[in-house]
Amino acid sequence: MIQDISALNSLNDQIDEIDTDILVMLARRFEIIKCLMMARNLSEDDLSYDPAQEAMIMRRLLKKNNGVLSVPTLTKIWREIITTGQRLHKDFTVAVYMKERPNEMLELAKDYFGITGRYLSCLSVSQTIYKIDMNEADIGIVPLFEETDEAWWTALTSKEHNHLKIVARLPFVTTCEQPHKKEAFVISAVDNRETGKDRSLFAIEMASHTSRAALKTMLSEVGLNVSQVWTAPNLSHIHLFAVELDGYISISDKKILAFQEKYPKNIQMIRYIGGYAVPEVIEQGN
Repeated sequence: MIQDISALNSLNDQIDEIDTDILVMLARRFEIIKCLMMARNLSEDDLSYDPAQEAMIMRRLLKKNNGVLSVPTLTKIWREIITTGQRLHKDFTVAVYMKERPNEMLELAKDYFGITGRYLSCLSVSQTIYKIDMNEADIGIVPLFEETDEAWWTALTSKEHNHLKIVARLPFVTTCEQPHKKEAFVISAVDNRETGKDRSLFAIEMASHTSRAALKTMLSEVGLNVSQVWTAPNLSHIHLFAVELDGYISISDKKILAFQEKYPKNIQMIRYIGGYAVPEVIEQGN
């Protein structure tokens, strides 16, 4: 009995030591984050949110995971750590579109930006964008593009909102065993970067009626691989499309420039409206 108590005490002491080590390492991580923020010359009003870097961190951790932590657990822990680091420089508020399936949208937001974050409920995408415009929120969670009459993404083509763009797609990590969850885009004014596995989104306005198939062909002719195309049916006499392209493609990409040069009379407008690191779907939960 005495030996059993001694063994238990020893194990508890080891756990205490490990907990202290974890706390020390987290403190060290946050100090390094502060140094990174200084090196990036962020002003007091700038967000430290870096969706591309965070995507690469999660991909690296998923590869390093030895199976002790389930994928959902690993993702939950590190998203909280990452978000805590983001808020060291500036706390931020997230406006969340909650008209449809509000609990799932809020859960998506909290899984990504942390359970202690500040969240505003919005009943429309335009309200979500308005909250950012009025500095009541710094980031927005909005639905994916859909073939509906609303076509909210057209707002990103206006000069009024051209500072905003899509920067991430949620959830970023899922497993095949998890039930299907609501998906969403993150919109913000922060910059995005290449992660090695990306998709890019453009709004393209054509001078005359053009089918989706024809637009895909025109883009493929200059080497652009189209993942998906959406139309904006509520805009009469305006032939506006949202196009998702494989890869990290900027507005100055040589393929985009080639597309514009090849069809100068067909293209009325082309604008980059965002992009995201392709989410990870893990086959096994461990």
